[in-house]
Amino acid sequence: MKSVEQLANEIAAGKTVQLSSDFTKGGAILGVLSALGAAAFLAPKFFNNPEGVKWNVVFAGVLFLGLIYLTFYQLVFAAEASLKGKKLVLKKVIGKQYEIDVSQVEKLKSFQSKSTKYTLLHFRGNDGKPEKALILNSNSILFGKEITAGEVIQLAQQL
Repeated sequence: MKSVEQLANEIAAGKTVQLSSDFTKGGAILGVLSALGAAAFLAPKFFNNPEGVKWNVVFAGVLFLGLIYLTFYQLVFAAEASLKGKKLVLKKVIGKQYEIDVSQVEKLKSFQSKSTKYTLLHFRGNDGKPEKALILNSNSILFGKEITAGEVIQLAQQL
């Protein structure tokens, strides 16, 4: 694990610092495929219920639709991210690649769910349009990163 001082030295030297997890693209695609598989399995049980509408099934369906929404949101906005000096390179899982200066990042939000840390970036692309990107970090034993992508970007902005 790298310390803040080591990261600051690497950023100042212009070395590439990987911000996202190694499995960003694979995890996003696997999440969508598992949600679609679950939908295919559960839809007949919901629609072919001979006993009529049960509210617990309706509630479970609403929760499941929310899960599908979050999974597709992750697929659309998830990005593989790296930082080279003051340049932030974002390659979305579905979409184009952005290479922006860290000063173009307008807003950072981070939150954690179990061992995965999510960092949502709001930035202006080189064309001036507002964009979003979602950077995933795993804090598990195998792929752990103690410092989140948001903290590294804030550190680069301060340098």
